[in-house]
Amino acid sequence: MIDLRTKSFGERLKAIRQSLLNLARVEFSKKFGISDLNMRNWEAGKSNITATSLQKLIEALQKENIVVDKDWLLYGTGCSPFLASSQKIDDVA
Repeated sequence: MIDLRTKSFGERLKAIRQSLLNLARVEFSKKFGISDLNMRNWEAGKSNITATSLQKLIEALQKENIVVDKDWLLYGTGCSPFLASSQKIDDVA
């Protein structure tokens, strides 16, 4: 299991991209219509994601049957796409 409770938004995003979708950053960017520069900066922690981009990202992931909520992406709490859908990070310790 991937423990991403203490990781950053960028590290959680990268884990989804690599582990659940098996996509390179450029492939992910093209597939979901997100600029590669934004992806690179988000994953490196060099810039923050906007609320609009976050919602677009969540909706794109849902189309790929990856259920993730904003609290998990931003803060590492709540429903993780790496756990059973009914289990929350707060419940795992």
